[in-house]
Amino acid sequence: MTQIRLTQNEINYAYAVAQLRIDWAEAVGAKHNYGIQPGDSLKAMKVGCIGEMALAKHLRIDWGHTQYNKNNYDVGGYEVRSTLRGNGCLLTHESDKPAIYVLATLDPVVRVIELRGWQTLYETWHPTRWAANMPAPCFMTPQSLLHPMDTLPPAI
Repeated sequence: MTQIRLTQNEINYAYAVAQLRIDWAEAVGAKHNYGIQPGDSLKAMKVGCIGEMALAKHLRIDWGHTQYNKNNYDVGGYEVRSTLRGNGCLLTHESDKPAIYVLATLDPVVRVIELRGWQTLYETWHPTRWAANMPAPCFMTPQSLLHPMDTLPPAI
């Protein structure tokens, strides 16, 4: 597990990127794919952008707003899944693109992002991890099964 602290400027930038993404989605009539309620879209997008910013900082690469393209990756060829749940799982879906997925957990009180670990998409697709009861059924990989961040390979 790797701890990342973002500056207030980095947090503000991530929030601005989240707002740009929401504005674009509204302009083209896009809907969230994973069961997010319309009123929660901005909050979910902010959480996601904070996780992406943290991975970019960890990798020492630039990150920011780009024009949407379904073939783009979140950060430098990696996909990031972020949650406010410290004990949260890495969630993946059958429709996700092949990539290495990194789990970021956010603690908004102490402003620390924990990069909990990673797995390839195909590693997460284990039948025992299927969670049909989720708002958008998915594979739930517990943190205990993730590879440590210090073993993160180059992006696929």
